[in-house]
Amino acid sequence: MGYLACVEKLWDVDVHAASERDVCELIEQCTAQVDATVDRSQLVSSLAVAGAFSDVSMDYVTPRVQVLADKWITDLCSILNLNNLGSCEFNLICTDRVHPYFSEPSTKSQYKLMHSDAQPGLLMGEPKWKKRSQCVGAFMWALSRLDASVMSESVAFVLPVTLALVDDYEYRMQGLRAS
Repeated sequence: MGYLACVEKLWDVDVHAASERDVCELIEQCTAQVDATVDRSQLVSSLAVAGAFSDVSMDYVTPRVQVLADKWITDLCSILNLNNLGSCEFNLICTDRVHPYFSEPSTKSQYKLMHSDAQPGLLMGEPKWKKRSQCVGAFMWALSRLDASVMSESVAFVLPVTLALVDDYEYRMQGLRAS
């Protein structure tokens, strides 16, 4: 499996069902295959995936997973010659890995009939980002590494996600941490 396929496989993993061993193996494969021949934008997008597995405040990240993800991040930052994320890198991460999950609910609104098991009325579908916890982890990681001097250039990428997180009961603390 090539580097980009490995990165996508890790991104597509169901983090709440996958074993720590499987996640660690994928991170190790990605780390072993990363090199400077990969397109810069794809390396930056890979940073988001690595970052999603680097934040132990996310319930799916174990200390072992974090150590491996941090090594991968170090390798990527070395190739990219990055210390912090600039607005271009942060905006690319949000465009590729975060905003697609925050753009709309995963299912359309639907009505329950009067005689169904659920309460009658309008039910909203669960947002896509709740089914893909990695996008929250990637956002939190990227935001924590965004160079403060360029924050104003990324407000349009930060606010919608932060507001969605603050508005959600389960993720409120992540949203407050982001703000």
